[in-house]
Amino acid sequence: MIDPVILEHFRTLKEREELDAVLPEILTGMGLEVLSRADIGVRQYGADVAAVGKDDDGKRKLFLFSVKRGDLTRGEWNGRSDQALQPSLDEIRYVYHRSVAPEHKKLPVVIVAVLGGIVPQKVAPLVHGYMETMEQQNRGFAYRLWTGDTLTRRLLEGVLREEIFPGERRALLRKTAALVEEPEQALRHYAALLRDVLGDDSVNEEERVRAMVVATRVVFSWGREAGNLEVPYQASEMLLLRAWALLYPRIEHDTARKQVPSHVYFAVVQLYLEVWRSFLGDKILPHAGKMHALSFAVGAINPLDINLALCNLVGRVALGGLLQLWLLPGAPDLPGLIEGSDNPAHDIARALAQLVQANPTVHAPMLDEHSTDLGLGLLLLCCFEDTREVARYWNRQAARAFMIAAKMPQNGPRLPSLDTNYETLLRPIEDPTPQELSKATAASTLLPLYALCARVLADTELLAELDTFQKDHLAHCNAQGWVPNARCDDKMWQGERLHGSALPNLEIGEAGEKLAAALRLECEENTAWAELSAIRLGHWALVACACRQTRVPMPPQMWLGLLDGNPVSISKNDRRSINQFYRPVLSAVQKNPRALRCSTSPLAFWSV
Repeated sequence: MIDPVILEHFRTLKEREELDAVLPEILTGMGLEVLSRADIGVRQYGADVAAVGKDDDGKRKLFLFSVKRGDLTRGEWNGRSDQALQPSLDEIRYVYHRSVAPEHKKLPVVIVAVLGGIVPQKVAPLVHGYMETMEQQNRGFAYRLWTGDTLTRRLLEGVLREEIFPGERRALLRKTAALVEEPEQALRHYAALLRDVLGDDSVNEEERVRAMVVATRVVFSWGREAGNLEVPYQASEMLLLRAWALLYPRIEHDTARKQVPSHVYFAVVQLYLEVWRSFLGDKILPHAGKMHALSFAVGAINPLDINLALCNLVGRVALGGLLQLWLLPGAPDLPGLIEGSDNPAHDIARALAQLVQANPTVHAPMLDEHSTDLGLGLLLLCCFEDTREVARYWNRQAARAFMIAAKMPQNGPRLPSLDTNYETLLRPIEDPTPQELSKATAASTLLPLYALCARVLADTELLAELDTFQKDHLAHCNAQGWVPNARCDDKMWQGERLHGSALPNLEIGEAGEKLAAALRLECEENTAWAELSAIRLGHWALVACACRQTRVPMPPQMWLGLLDGNPVSISKNDRRSINQFYRPVLSAVQKNPRALRCSTSPLAFWSV
């Protein structure tokens, strides 16, 4: 029953960035060495993918693939379009083959036409006749046709072969795809599949991750057909972290094969960004600037549901922007002020700024743990000069809503809740006693976030208000942040909520001086930060992703470049190349972890 699931997956794939993205994974599973992949903006001369390796007859050959989506029509075969298949095959023979590397020129050549669907009967004679004629006229060249059925068979014999994907795992994938419109159930099956595949020590790490990339792409295509990308988004985000936990030791220590695990992980990042673009970039951000449009689209009557959904959306949008910021050529090692607007990260920041202005519900988060989402959003907006004013406005609105809620709980905005239980959130205390109010404000991660952002933006007026408010009304409140400790590296990639340590009892002080001094001291003394695998290997954006998934505040180290750094000029709008992606391993840091401070407040659930 798995075959129809995968076959339908291939039929729905687009040519660019989907079918030509999964093809290299299939070829690698067949034991071929992929030489080149499709690249947008670069003329391919017919060949989307090139590979070399042994054919079914045991001979080493050069394989050149031209990829087309769906079923092949007459126009797509030899029509006037530049993307027609027959002209592409001619270009491979007469142009592309002349430019291959010298060591491959003498190899027998196999030119393969790859289709996501089938060849209809009225087109099949044209295709087969062409291939037979070309083989007769060109000795040393063989022509083949791969349809969706061929791709499915190759996939099940290679990347998803029985040793990696036995019956029970295929059943989990089938259930995930079938229940893609029921996110809670589908994600439960996907999590079980991810845990089972990545935990199988009988298969090497790269093959395990490749298998899950292909499986997640299957879920992605089914979600797109169903018009519901919630499951593919959460699945790709889960894979982004779990795959890192499995591959980073290989990337860091296995120098003889370092490029292989890096290529595999790059495929995971590409998959996440594709899902993000299809879900958020294409469906949501075009409406970001329309007043209340996204709030209305939640489809709820209760303001609580709208607030929870929009704050969560802010975190997702911001995370995509931070990943694009990390991928920019010449970007700093940590988030910083970027000069230049011609890049994807800036486009996302501008869309987020519109979202914040058009949906006032995000000005008053109803959960204290939304400090994670607001922290991601404010961090991204602070990285670009033309979105900083929106960051200042948003930070002021949210901070003042928090202060009014604490001062006037009966008549002001809703106080951010420390309790994440939905039933408790539905029935807030209407007229709290002083004891109940004190308990409700016993701790806060939002308060230090507002003060930190105001410090970054030099908002002295808001800093003065927050300092006075903390002294007069929240002297009992444990204002705290989160920092990594020596035991949280692997835990945070596995999605465990109990990891790291609290940074408690933060005071704002005049102009935010006490807060800034405490955070700088923590950054200087916390050796665990530099020992995080993502920081050692230059993948800081994964820390932001882990914070969002495990619902802990952004660590102060992520803000340090904005507190102290100079602007970095970025003018290119292209992403990093595959070689730029593999950042060099940093020098080994001094391994001298100190005992981090722990909080006794109700929010001290990170200290492990």
